[in-house]
Amino acid sequence: MKQLLITLLFLSVTHALWSQETERKSTSILFDPPVENRWELGATARTLLSYQTYQNTRYKYDDKFLGLGLGIYADYKVNNVWSLRWEAGVDANLGLTPYLSFQTHHRFANRWRIYAGAGTLFNTNAQTLVQRDRYGRVIVNPYLQFGLQYDLSKRWRIDLRYQQNLFDYQRATFSNNLHKEGEVGTLSLGTSFRF
Repeated sequence: MKQLLITLLFLSVTHALWSQETERKSTSILFDPPVENRWELGATARTLLSYQTYQNTRYKYDDKFLGLGLGIYADYKVNNVWSLRWEAGVDANLGLTPYLSFQTHHRFANRWRIYAGAGTLFNTNAQTLVQRDRYGRVIVNPYLQFGLQYDLSKRWRIDLRYQQNLFDYQRATFSNNLHKEGEVGTLSLGTSFRF
């Protein structure tokens, strides 16, 4: 799964660079940068379905979690096709988990966008920032994500997103009785509102 996400992120960046080169050669009005409203601020709300594998010395089993996510975002329009987004918020599916992400969006049709990005979840149960504590937890948990957005109106959007954590949520140690909580994959369906 990690290889697939890394490949998709690489293809997205390659496509972005190729599109920028096409933009320089193009005289189409589609590629003219917008003069006004380069910045957008808004809020997001998402329903989360998370998948995780647990393992201990005897058993291995999968678990699913339902949750909610709330956040705020700032978009910067590079031109009429590309935009950059910074998003911060909190997910409530494995406890309260703050997150911070950076995304690049590409408008490929009048109301449709695809995007890819990276970010980090903050495990509030852990005791150390980047080195695992005695229970195998770490505060900073990086992830990759990609998604699809549809503009319902000038202010409302629907968002379908997949997010894959790159670290195990908790590694097996003697302190936690050799219990391991694997990487978390999250599928979310949400909406965003532009202020």
